[in-house]
Amino acid sequence: MMSYLLIDGIEHENSTGRAPLPRTLQMVKDRDEIGSDRIMLREIRARVENVKKSKYGSDLFIDDFDTVDSKGHIFLQIADLFTSSINRVLNVKSDREHIKDEYSRDFLTRFGVSVEDGIITNIGDIIEIMGV
Repeated sequence: MMSYLLIDGIEHENSTGRAPLPRTLQMVKDRDEIGSDRIMLREIRARVENVKKSKYGSDLFIDDFDTVDSKGHIFLQIADLFTSSINRVLNVKSDREHIKDEYSRDFLTRFGVSVEDGIITNIGDIIEIMGV
């Protein structure tokens, strides 16, 4: 799944001119378990390499794919909070309001993301997501 997000992201950034190729791609993942992280990164890198060869050639350079402990990386922590908040708004359905629901909506709102009734409708120029 993550490899598709990377590949689609490369295509989008190149086609919109926000980050046109040639470019170097690096990936950093929050460290969970060293063994499973290595396998996951190896599989993602292999898929991206295949697309690079068939579609981008020398316009895309694949650099480090690595894991880090997010304790010392504030931007990785923020990215984790952002994605977990989106996940909560879209996927967690409950009859009772939980403090995490309130936090998620407030956190996303502070980044300019409109959240109403489990539907995310405004993320700047990124995307529109309709909740299911």
